[in-house]
Amino acid sequence: MNQSHDADPTNLVASGVHVTVAIPTYKRPALLDRLLIETERQAVELQNLTGGQVRILVADNDPRGTARAVVARHPGVQYLPVLIPGIAAARAACVEVATGDVLQFIDDDEEPQRNWLVTMVGCWLEVGTPTAITGSVLPKFDSQPSPWIAAGRFFDRPRPTTGTLRSGAPAGNLLLNLPEVKSLGINFDARLGLRGGEDTLFTRQLTAAGGEIRFCREGVVYDLVANERNTREWVLRRARHHGSTTSVIQLWETRGLNRSLTRTRLVVTGYGRVLIGLSDATLGRISGSLQRNASGWRMVNRGLGIVSGALGRESPEYARSEDSERHSSDTCLYSNLLRGAMNKATDATGSNLGVVVVNYGASDLLRENLQIGLGQAASAQIIVVDNFSSKTEREQVRALSLERGWSLVEPDGNLGFGAGVNIGVLRGAQLGCKTFITLNPDAYAEPQVLAALGQTACRNTHALISPLVVDSEGTTRFRGSTVSMRTGRIRTGWVTPDVDPEWKNWLTGACMAFSGEAFVRLGGFSTAYFLYWEDIDLSRRAANLGMGLLLRHDLQVVHDEGGTHNAANSRAKSGLYYYYNARNRLMFGARMASTGNRINWLLSTPKESILIWLRGGRKQLFTRPGGILALGRGVIEGLWIHKTHKNHDFS
Repeated sequence: MNQSHDADPTNLVASGVHVTVAIPTYKRPALLDRLLIETERQAVELQNLTGGQVRILVADNDPRGTARAVVARHPGVQYLPVLIPGIAAARAACVEVATGDVLQFIDDDEEPQRNWLVTMVGCWLEVGTPTAITGSVLPKFDSQPSPWIAAGRFFDRPRPTTGTLRSGAPAGNLLLNLPEVKSLGINFDARLGLRGGEDTLFTRQLTAAGGEIRFCREGVVYDLVANERNTREWVLRRARHHGSTTSVIQLWETRGLNRSLTRTRLVVTGYGRVLIGLSDATLGRISGSLQRNASGWRMVNRGLGIVSGALGRESPEYARSEDSERHSSDTCLYSNLLRGAMNKATDATGSNLGVVVVNYGASDLLRENLQIGLGQAASAQIIVVDNFSSKTEREQVRALSLERGWSLVEPDGNLGFGAGVNIGVLRGAQLGCKTFITLNPDAYAEPQVLAALGQTACRNTHALISPLVVDSEGTTRFRGSTVSMRTGRIRTGWVTPDVDPEWKNWLTGACMAFSGEAFVRLGGFSTAYFLYWEDIDLSRRAANLGMGLLLRHDLQVVHDEGGTHNAANSRAKSGLYYYYNARNRLMFGARMASTGNRINWLLSTPKESILIWLRGGRKQLFTRPGGILALGRGVIEGLWIHKTHKNHDFS
């Protein structure tokens, strides 16, 4: 392994250069912690030489915010949650947020050599402050690679002399002249999602725009090659991904007839590589040359990747679970739609506050609780989302909306609560609303309470807010609640601050206020729950992203719970109540509980399911036995979700 030389710090002394070190990360807390310790040491070293400021920025691409606790142990390090999945989005967010003269990237699975940061910044000054500097990335194996992998040199990268011009560069050890990059208007393309190749596209665009990339041989980081990557299967799979990315990027850069010609050329090139590679691999096997055999198989797989990418059949390099990827994609789409609506809104209503009410067969409750003039008195726009239950109900809601000046959204079917709120917020944003409150049809709020909640959301743009909830007799029904991340039990209470390792706070969707910006960051409610637990999910995702959960003890809304889910003239709940509470408790556990606690969720399921059923009273076993069947169906489906959901990548 080549070793780098110590940097000559002469050109750094009193230079005043300001640096941001950016670390994109995804579910590697132990490696991140170790990297931060060394990066902080090198940042102090650089600051002492230059007299300038060095900031460290961690871009966490895990929706569950696994890096936040690590960053909290390093005062002064900035934590940046990135909701959109993929390394491209994380890098793009770093470019947007970074300040100063230089942005230096290093990955969470890399280890910088001594004086790496001083060397990279010093080299940038020495060669004339080009648009970018790319440094050496050397492999560091957990265990000795097999002779076949060593012969194929799968982890080796070119190391030309310092100052050599490069047409492209990987981003794992990339320094950017930040003002110049921003003036060129170039950033990493988040549309690449989980594919990889974002650094290839970015640096090609940089040089095409007239930027200059130079190499720094002495600026060394080590790529930590874990044993699971040190296998024949993994290196060949990576060769296929690299080939696929080559095709994707070239196709993105062409249009019209040229695109068809490029696709044809790529297919021919790919199959040509396959044939040449098979020939080399065979000759290597016959001659006993491991190097020729390995390089031949690498060429075969790269060719197959080129073909699959050209034909649109490529798979993401950084694939996560299928359900997670689909959910993340939907979340990203909704966030983009909502942000676009907020940016384009002309404030047609004159109301900054939107009150979103999701209705299902409860027009009588709407008439009673959303009284005439409520919106005007609260300086709010009332948005009613009427999930379809019957033609008669739809006509009644239409008449009420016309009479009372509500904005009505009419889905063709029943979308559930979360999806209903999402489209209601989107409609409110189109009308010019910037802050929002969810309100159940069976809840009543005074205008001044709604106005105060809206003002709180406006002041706390990265928070969720709920008031106290009382029934019509004044008994407190909600004063904050917590969920056990060990067993999934729900209990009343509030933990301040929200740092208990087991009991975590959540706010009720029966009345919850938030800014449009907060809802954009969260991607809205998860639509997978349909009914119940979606507010717990939203609360915990918000907390994992570093957002606040605020409980306004001085504000109250009246909620006679049961108006929308109790059986007629009975304490018993509806079958849907039991089914979705049992199912969604297990879904939440699959998504949010740690790997070590998932077995506890399963073991506690019988007891917790009985407690859910007992909310409707013991007499229902004889009066409404169907509830226990609905509960059982929910448990069975929840167990299936828990079993099949392998990655905690949902947001």
